[in-house]
Amino acid sequence: MISRSGAKFGPAFPLLQSLGTHGFQAVQALAFDGTNFLVVWQDTNNSFFYGQFVTADGTLSGSEFLISSQQNNRSAAAIFGAMNYLVVWQSSNGSQPDINQTYGALVSRNGSVSTLFQISQTSTPSYNPLTDALDGTNYLVVWNQDVGQGNSNPKIWNLYGRLVSPGGTTIGNELVLATNQALIPSLAFDGSNYLLAWSYNLNTTNLNKT
Repeated sequence: MISRSGAKFGPAFPLLQSLGTHGFQAVQALAFDGTNFLVVWQDTNNSFFYGQFVTADGTLSGSEFLISSQQNNRSAAAIFGAMNYLVVWQSSNGSQPDINQTYGALVSRNGSVSTLFQISQTSTPSYNPLTDALDGTNYLVVWNQDVGQGNSNPKIWNLYGRLVSPGGTTIGNELVLATNQALIPSLAFDGSNYLLAWSYNLNTTNLNKT
């Protein structure tokens, strides 16, 4: 835990109450609901996503719980809304060839996980980190789409987005938000508009990466 002044307080602590029950854990996302933190981590043995609540003083609250048991889960993000967290990720779910879609699930403050739902309408053979944010009413989810369908070198990256209601229903169709090698998005809402930022990469020289 780190204070607002930047001072660490308390020791580092494991996110598992029973060490050795999982493989290597990779932290994927973190959000706060006003009382507790939700940490989303991945068991790299099977790619499953799990959640663990942590109190404001750094105490584990309850046990870890399963969020997604899809195969080939990748790149999660999380945000808290009025009632629930929205956790989003990409997954090919074991499909061959590798066809990734963007999925989501609502997680309540007590750790109840909704039925998983698909957010993206078109698939991508490649993936990158994604993001989500809340405008006070609805969520906006933004992810990468390899519009070259894996056949181009360098890959052709666009950013797609879609609104999701507090109840986990997609609103309208997915939108193309940025083109021409836009990748690795970040998103925030200021009360009126979202600010979407991303990296730009032609995959040729370091001068083309901003």
